[in-house]
Amino acid sequence: MDPVRKDDGVLTPDDEACIWFADRQTQNSSPESQAAFEKWYSLSPENKAAYDSLVEIDSGLASLSDELLEDLFIEELEAEASIRERRQTLKWISGVAAAFLLVIAGATSFFLGSAPPSFDDYVTGKGESRTVKLADGTRLELNTDTAVRASAKGDIRQLEVLQGEVFLHVARDEQRPFVVTAGNSRVTVLGTQFNVRRTASEDKVSVLEGQVKVALLKQTMGVDVVYLTDGQQTIGTQGTLFPVVEFDPSFDLAWRDGWLRYREAPLGLVIQDLNRYLNTPLVLVASDLANAPVTAEFRLTSDQEIIAAIEAAFGLKAVRKYSGGIELAPLDL
Repeated sequence: MDPVRKDDGVLTPDDEACIWFADRQTQNSSPESQAAFEKWYSLSPENKAAYDSLVEIDSGLASLSDELLEDLFIEELEAEASIRERRQTLKWISGVAAAFLLVIAGATSFFLGSAPPSFDDYVTGKGESRTVKLADGTRLELNTDTAVRASAKGDIRQLEVLQGEVFLHVARDEQRPFVVTAGNSRVTVLGTQFNVRRTASEDKVSVLEGQVKVALLKQTMGVDVVYLTDGQQTIGTQGTLFPVVEFDPSFDLAWRDGWLRYREAPLGLVIQDLNRYLNTPLVLVASDLANAPVTAEFRLTSDQEIIAAIEAAFGLKAVRKYSGGIELAPLDL
């Protein structure tokens, strides 16, 4: 990418800075583009000042109050129709009007509000699922082994994902944003449908409907801001964000319909995922099969059906151990 000229003349440093900023935020930068950006950035003090100003503005937006964010959301949504053609180029601007704002590396249970909220706890055990409707009309679908705390009674609706996975249908209320925390992730939402999965090492956000800005407060490597919209997901860790990818809801969200589906997934990772649902964990003794690709679907109705399907597909036998757990070993052992 080389944003030097347009049809009607030479771009100003401010124009070029906007285009470079959008390119770097939308994850379209190639190594060649990165090198071109660094050359442009160091070319003149004007270029550096223009780009640094945009970075400062974007950082400042993350610290705005929810009330001001609401005003900006509404303003941008009203103007969105007239700037649709520019949205891809200036995606960082339209991100201010996103349906919700996700900030990775926020405090685990940091919530806004003047009065201490009253929380209700919702929990599922291994292999269980549960649907909960909050007072504001928001619907939560809890997956296996999940624990959340929710409050929808105050000025700011709040949810904390303590562990596991939850799909949210957030009832739209422009006067009361919905704030979600999961590990090091903080989400502010107006009204949308999205999935949050929390593990010990990462938080995965998958958007079924709506728009999302994902940003890091503390970055150690890689990018610190990405944008999500319908059918996109990202993974946040302590120090970085993974690039935005498309996801298939029929696979990633199959649990909502009582299924687990995998496409070319390593057997070791499949067993690790299955153990989230099984009351007795599986242990793969045949370590040479850990990377064997698995394309399959399992109905979440019976542990025995799942184990039998794995035995048949890979020529394994399941042996229940007195110490707990079920070992999957080759038939000739």
